[in-house]
Amino acid sequence: MILAGYATPVYCCSTPVFRYALEMWAAYAYTVEVIHDGNLNNEQQQALDYLKSSLGSEVPVNLRVIETIANNSTGIDKKNLPVMKLTFPNVHNIPGVIWQGGLTNENVKRMVDSPSRRQVVENIRNGDAAVWLFLGSGNSEKDSKRLQILEEELQRLSKNMKLAESATDVAGNPLDIKIINTGVSFSLVKIDKNDPAEEIFIKILLETEPDLNLFTNVPLAFPVFGQGRALYSLVGAGIKEKNIETACSSVIGWCSCTIKDDNPGTDLLLKADWNIAIGDSSWIKPEEIPDITGLSGFISNEEGIDNKTEAEKSIEPEVTVEDKTVSTIENTEPVVKTGTILDIDVDEDEEDQESNINPILRNAFIALLLLLVAIGASLLVIKRK
Repeated sequence: MILAGYATPVYCCSTPVFRYALEMWAAYAYTVEVIHDGNLNNEQQQALDYLKSSLGSEVPVNLRVIETIANNSTGIDKKNLPVMKLTFPNVHNIPGVIWQGGLTNENVKRMVDSPSRRQVVENIRNGDAAVWLFLGSGNSEKDSKRLQILEEELQRLSKNMKLAESATDVAGNPLDIKIINTGVSFSLVKIDKNDPAEEIFIKILLETEPDLNLFTNVPLAFPVFGQGRALYSLVGAGIKEKNIETACSSVIGWCSCTIKDDNPGTDLLLKADWNIAIGDSSWIKPEEIPDITGLSGFISNEEGIDNKTEAEKSIEPEVTVEDKTVSTIENTEPVVKTGTILDIDVDEDEEDQESNINPILRNAFIALLLLLVAIGASLLVIKRK
């Protein structure tokens, strides 16, 4: 949940969420298991060496390598060896294998890096509060419509959205915030679902929430911040102005929680030296407070941005899958639990018609009941006379 309370003391600091996440929330490590029979040829050994060297290079990747010597218990036919199996960090509690493939140089390179991921890292290092990944569906009409909405809204927010010049903690005490530049920026990176270089990264994105594989026929959008943390996803017609603004507001609010695991999001597999982007972080001085509100506890009330997040506005979830909620957007805006913001491609005009018709029918029914009661009362009076 974005909104949560805790009984034990935690910390609050006068630092925007996106900056605090960049400096303090180290990305969790993925695991790649390399299963072989101990007899690797030169090409396979080079691939394994390259994989291991990428962990300790000047530009490291958040990945750990486990070698397993195949035996009868592995259940893999020797003719299919060697093989690599990629899995999420244990802390995310996402079971299963994300991707499985042969031990080759090409597969290793695609696993640890890709063009879109390099662009995400570059944009965050250049100071973007969040980088939005847009994964098209292959349907040009649907994709172009939602892409235009996302592009235009990010441009508007980058121009108009600013950090608050003042904020308070949950106890109502003012935070000592001294900033010179209150402006923030958001950028967009498009991913071609048919690009072989992005194949493994796309699989990672689609597994960040258990329901996303059901929506391959609609575009998806993922806001990414910090050291490559995907906040959640917007699906199909859920890629709309207010949902985009809500996500952007969440990552620029004043940080109210130093506990990474209590905030929504999934770390992505990236090759990056985040120390270059961080620089000197000694100026962060946390203060103890009695409670926290979560990721979006301190959001500016300026520029027309509501101090309450969408997660604080009630709406009942329609579908729950393994504690990850999928909400449909009908006549109210969605709550962001820990997962997808979804809209089942219902045309906005149809939604407006539904919202207008239902109250009319209800009022007509009430009027009819009152009329029947009045007629009954009149007949009873006439009968008594």
